Amino acid sequence: LGHGGIGVYLHNLISGLVETENSRVVLLGEQAKVAKYAWADRVSVVEEKAGLYSLEELFMMPRRLKAVGCDVFHAPHFTLPYGLGVPTVMTLHDLIHVYDPQKPFYPYIATPLILSA
Repeated sequence: LGHGGIGVYLHNLISGLVETENSRVVLLGEQAKVAKYAWADRVSVVEEKAGLYSLEELFMMPRRLKAVGCDVFHAPHFTLPYGLGVPTVMTLHDLIHVYDPQKPFYPYIATPLILSA
């Protein structure tokens, strides 16, 4: 949320999901950042401090997610944590991390995700 086009996409996705009957939306992030949205009182927030594209996001987040008990995990960008143990959805917005990466290691993370999709 709040990260350019992906943030707009997430806001609209969450707005629709909270209207879906018999669904529970759990967000990983910071309560303070979620509180400003109109749908904030209709979601649960699990505090998550792992940085984007970090090793902690890839390897430690799955342990914390298991405690939440989600049925599906959605990754709105290239990082899909390893060993989630639940069905996953990854939204691929573009291929910038492969063809014009900001950091040299991005293609090594992004390419296998694209090929496995």
